[in-house]
Amino acid sequence: MVRGTRGTGFMRSKVSEKEGGMKRRDFIVKSGMMLGGAGMALCPLFGCGGKKEEQAEQMVEEAATTAEETMSRMDMIKKHMMEKMGLSETEVAAKMKEFQEKLPEVKEKCVCAKCPSYVEGMSELGFCHPMVGKTDKITERRGCICPECPVYEMLGLKNGYYCVQGSELELNLAKM
Repeated sequence: MVRGTRGTGFMRSKVSEKEGGMKRRDFIVKSGMMLGGAGMALCPLFGCGGKKEEQAEQMVEEAATTAEETMSRMDMIKKHMMEKMGLSETEVAAKMKEFQEKLPEVKEKCVCAKCPSYVEGMSELGFCHPMVGKTDKITERRGCICPECPVYEMLGLKNGYYCVQGSELELNLAKM
């Protein structure tokens, strides 16, 4: 099935996604073209020089930050696995499937609710898992029992305080 095109002008060749092609939207997002377009759109408003240019650049940066914040957690994980770990889309898809399959078992075996740092009334568990990650509801570190959790050994974890730091994957990606 043809997904995208490569080339310019009259020399376009159709490339299937299996052959390394990508959807136009993916290309625009990955190449940053949407932000360039935002900058060009702001040029008539602010001019293209001096202080006004700085204001336009600042607005483009704010738009990029907002776009990244609205990107779903899974999209962010996929993006970072491709960019920082160098995984292909196929490898990332396999990892995401593996994450989804393990999540129920992680939540079942998780001991987060017994942790001194856990806030009563929360329903989320398994902060070490990439599909869960940190929460903004836990703000105080009052002790960590992550190393005592069966999930810790099952997933081969090495850190702790996932509830306030993020999942093992996120912590590893931050180090890259």
